[in-house]
Amino acid sequence: CRAVEIAAPDNLYVDWSCNALVKTGMQFCLGIIGPYQTVTQGVVGAFPGDRLFIRGGSYDETVTFSEITTIRAYNGHAVIGD
Repeated sequence: CRAVEIAAPDNLYVDWSCNALVKTGMQFCLGIIGPYQTVTQGVVGAFPGDRLFIRGGSYDETVTFSEITTIRAYNGHAVIGD
């Protein structure tokens, strides 16, 4: 009999204004550790099924998705494009 580990999806966060030294995708900026700073970092750090929440701000980047990930605005609306 083999054991199979099933992980629940994680909630990951992106906040352009947090300049944490270690970007873990956590919800709050605690100085040394905090959320990802770019959408690309968040997408790269996410596993299939994870949810990526983007805090308000301007993210001038091109993002390529290789896995299915849910991306949502954090506490508000999102404007994509010009």
